[in-house]
Amino acid sequence: MIQVKNLTLTHRKDLRDLAADFSFVINDGDKAAIIGEEGNGKSTLLKWVYDPGLIESYCEWSGEQAGDLGLLGYLAQDLGEEEKAGSVYDFCAASPDFFDMTPRELADIARQLRFPAEEFYSGRPVASLSGGERIKLQLGRLLFSRPAALLLDEPSSDLDLETLEWLEDFIGGFPGSVLYISHDETLIENTATMVLHMEHPREGKPPRCSVHRLDYSTYISRRTDAIADQTRQARKEREEYDKKLEKYRRIQQSVEHAQNAISRQNPSGGRLLKKKMHAVMSMGRRFDREAEDMTQLPEVEEAAFLRFPEGTAVPAGKTVLELNLPELRAGEAAGRKYPAPCFRRGEGGHPGPQRGGEDHFAAPYCGGTAGPAGPEGGVYVAGLCRHAAAGQDAGGVSGSGGGRGFGDPGPDLSGQHPVYPAGDEPSHSGAVRRAEGQAADDQNDAGRGERVDSG
Repeated sequence: MIQVKNLTLTHRKDLRDLAADFSFVINDGDKAAIIGEEGNGKSTLLKWVYDPGLIESYCEWSGEQAGDLGLLGYLAQDLGEEEKAGSVYDFCAASPDFFDMTPRELADIARQLRFPAEEFYSGRPVASLSGGERIKLQLGRLLFSRPAALLLDEPSSDLDLETLEWLEDFIGGFPGSVLYISHDETLIENTATMVLHMEHPREGKPPRCSVHRLDYSTYISRRTDAIADQTRQARKEREEYDKKLEKYRRIQQSVEHAQNAISRQNPSGGRLLKKKMHAVMSMGRRFDREAEDMTQLPEVEEAAFLRFPEGTAVPAGKTVLELNLPELRAGEAAGRKYPAPCFRRGEGGHPGPQRGGEDHFAAPYCGGTAGPAGPEGGVYVAGLCRHAAAGQDAGGVSGSGGGRGFGDPGPDLSGQHPVYPAGDEPSHSGAVRRAEGQAADDQNDAGRGERVDSG
């Protein structure tokens, strides 16, 4: 059981609170998803639960963990460079529990991971593994120590569709509790039994962290309905208040006008107007108290989306998107340098959202297809993004895992041919995946904080 009491996390750099007096309990068997926008402190919270020492370099904290935590297994977002350069066997051997495993126990873990048992002794470089194989290898090393709970930081990044479905089964079938971060809504919907929501609705105001013992779909539905109800109630009260206020102002102006017009020859009228003005001022103070008690419009933190209406034309030669990349690496083409992509009308574009909301670019520099201008002057880039063999790896670059009903794959431009700089044609196809998810979260949370690998 993971029990946290009155946790406050404060970033050293800007003194911003990531969490304030946050308490929660995760019971054995709970599958808890931490959700929130980038930079809200999700990875910092996960690191603190595992080892507060991991955040000391960039974050101050107060609070405590209570109860019997048991042995925790922590999966970091990425591996260190030394571990990537080593072999699979060296990676497994870094865990002392690896040598205490019997062949049957290793076979059971391999079966659970759908990972060949002999690969634990492989001399393959870890860097050569696909995204799914790396996640399984990291989880395997965690399982060597038989943890009571797993803490997973963005385990769904760089996975193909098949591995994502396996990850759902793994999280749901793990006997202990799992606390994890993911931007893949399908994964959260299918696995989470409770939600920890970290919000920063407005800059300068304290963070809002809440715990909901609901599945993700139910929580989002109820939250959306509650926000809509509060919005309607706040607007209705505001309309009624404005009507009363307008009536009050007319009365006030009338009394002020009468006071200015009355003469000294009418003292009784002056005394009457003075009483009326006292009543008007009392009414104003009552309206001020009513305004304080009014239902406020909900403060909701939402991601910003840019959308272009259909039919929007892009002038010829107009730069739509420019990406400065000193070096583009993709499988066998690693080390080759290409010009920085600069998409203009008819040269490149954006294929649409993938699963989990991340954006992908199929770059013509590594096997994608640059399509012609779309209808109404739009722009497209076609490649292996969403339908690259259901997101399977190609040429050493992990597939996106996009699909499952998200977005539009765009037009079929398979008959088109990419154009490359002279002599730089890559020898394979691949997809370039934009860095997304918790990498940005960690960068905002940790500054220069080091990443800590699994185990």
